[in-house]
Amino acid sequence: MNDPGPDGCSIGSATEFLGGTAGIDVLVPEVQVETIGETCVLTVPMEAVAGTAAGVLDTDQDAAWRACTNAHAGKLVVPCSEPHTGEFVGWDLSSGSTPLERCNTAAATYLGADPGPLDDRIRVTIEPDADTPTPCLLSTTRTNLGIPVVLRNLSDWGFTVTSLD
Repeated sequence: MNDPGPDGCSIGSATEFLGGTAGIDVLVPEVQVETIGETCVLTVPMEAVAGTAAGVLDTDQDAAWRACTNAHAGKLVVPCSEPHTGEFVGWDLSSGSTPLERCNTAAATYLGADPGPLDDRIRVTIEPDADTPTPCLLSTTRTNLGIPVVLRNLSDWGFTVTSLD
C-alpha cells in the first residue's frame, strides 16, 4: 500500500485500502500487514488474488477476503467464499454499554439496515472463541442453514437461507 493513511501500516488501514470500513468489516486471518523498510506490505489469501486488491471489498469479489464461520462443518473461521453459517462483524465501540448492544449497532451498519426483518433467518450473536478481532457474528438461526450471499450492504431482504445437509 503506497499511502497507508493516518493509522499507518495497520489492519484498519488495510481494510480501508480494500474498500471496507475499519472496525466493521472483518478480514480473514490470512490478511496481514507489515512494514518492510518504508513500505507497507499487504499479504493476502491466494484464492483472493485476481488483480489489484484496492477496493475489492466494494465488489462482488469480496467473499474470499471476509471472515465467516461454518458451524455446520465445525469450522470457526472460513472465508465467506466457502459455505458459511455466519459472518463476523466488527465491534461498534462508539455506542452501547454491553457487547451485544455494540454488536447490534455494528450489525446494522454492516447490513445497511436494521437486522430486525431477518429475525427468522439471521440473528446477532457473540462468538467468544473466535480467532478474529471481534466476536460479533451475524449467523443463521439453525446451524444446518447456510448464507448464500455476503450480507454486507444487503438491501434485498428477499434472500433465503440454504440447507447445508
